[in-house]
Amino acid sequence: MKLVVNGDIKQCFGSRHEGSLMELFEELGILPEGRFVELNGTIFKETDFASIRVKENDVIEIIQFMGGGYYSPTHSNFNMLKFNLSQRGITR
Repeated sequence: MKLVVNGDIKQCFGSRHEGSLMELFEELGILPEGRFVELNGTIFKETDFASIRVKENDVIEIIQFMGGGYYSPTHSNFNMLKFNLSQRGITR
């Protein structure tokens, strides 16, 4: 099955036509802890990964928040992401 993951085309799940986000993490060798996924424009948190199904040609962005470096509370991209996540009931 072909998926777009973080902008790259990936072949996943062999001949199967769908799988869960958790199975995708396992196949890609990525730990799901502390991550969010945007699947076709909808954001999901880690507790949803086992029940959310991905299908051929889905577009997936794997998001991980990281600490360190310079932080500006007025940085517009950070505030927009924080706002978008809070509107969807996702807090961390």
